[in-house]
Amino acid sequence: RAHQGPVSILLSSAADRFRMSVLTALTWAMVMTAGAADTAVTAAAATAATASADAAVRTISVRLHDYAGLRDPELLDTQRQVSVIYATVGVILEWRIPVHPERVKAGLDDWPSDPAATLSVLIVSAAMARSIGIRHDVAGYAAVSPETGGSIAFIVAPRTQRIAQSAMVAHARVLSGVVAHELAHLLMPNRPHSHDGIMRANWQPWEFRFEDRRAFSRAEADIIRRGVARLSQITRQADN
Repeated sequence: RAHQGPVSILLSSAADRFRMSVLTALTWAMVMTAGAADTAVTAAAATAATASADAAVRTISVRLHDYAGLRDPELLDTQRQVSVIYATVGVILEWRIPVHPERVKAGLDDWPSDPAATLSVLIVSAAMARSIGIRHDVAGYAAVSPETGGSIAFIVAPRTQRIAQSAMVAHARVLSGVVAHELAHLLMPNRPHSHDGIMRANWQPWEFRFEDRRAFSRAEADIIRRGVARLSQITRQADN
């Protein structure tokens, strides 16, 4: 019943620059006089605190609920790719442990005990998609309203698998694109589909091969960051 631990992926270069800036400040302080060292450490601490606060505003938690029986490595690869897409617009996705309800039901797994996620992505079977009322030609669906937004998105696994086969790419490549698209709808409930980039309504299978098809526009990136900040504030207020 081994679980893969929570996945929290920053854009590695940004994380490395932050760590190195703090390490450099502390190292420099060690070779200075005591008074100057205190000043340098204080400045480094203030910088670290500011960076931490900024990161909290840019971070949102997400959990995958796998009702389709996908393999754990496939889910982890999907999470990694979605994190990379969002890191390019300055958003950190904090992944909770994936849930496998069918395994839990069969006594083969346990429900995760980590904190609840702000956003949930349900990866469903074709039968579940029909019962939910998702159209047969749709691979993903975000349950949102312009007034209240939403926190749940659905991905139809058999459809993303067929797209991956047609495109001759790994399933995680398609799944990550659809997950990133639907999460953006949750973060931008008033924003319509775009004519290009990842927020287009209609995709050809071959388009999943190319990175430029998986990018947000500058306007979308700005709205997404504001959406993350808004939900982060709501979460912090609820926690307090």
